[in-house]
Amino acid sequence: MDQNPKCIESLSPECTNLRLKYDTCFNDWFKNVFLSNDTNAENKNDKICEFEFVEYQKCLFKSIEDLESKTSKQQEGSSHATALPKGLLDSIKEAEKEIEGFEKN
Repeated sequence: MDQNPKCIESLSPECTNLRLKYDTCFNDWFKNVFLSNDTNAENKNDKICEFEFVEYQKCLFKSIEDLESKTSKQQEGSSHATALPKGLLDSIKEAEKEIEGFEKN
């Protein structure tokens, strides 16, 4: 898939194409269903772009875990290592919990 030059890069470069696929799916739905007020099309698919979202989410969470692991190893090897901001990983974990709750509903 060709990348749109206006597309914002993902947190991790390997996730950018997945983000683009999700963004494209969502934008198509928003333009062609939501804005057109096509309730028949909307009712056919209650979980709009779910597959694209889940794939992008998996990639992001893996990248975050890899970053967290790499940062932990750097901290073990050096007392002056640059760590992620203290609240960042806590915020990410909280977001994961919220998404899990959303998926159950």
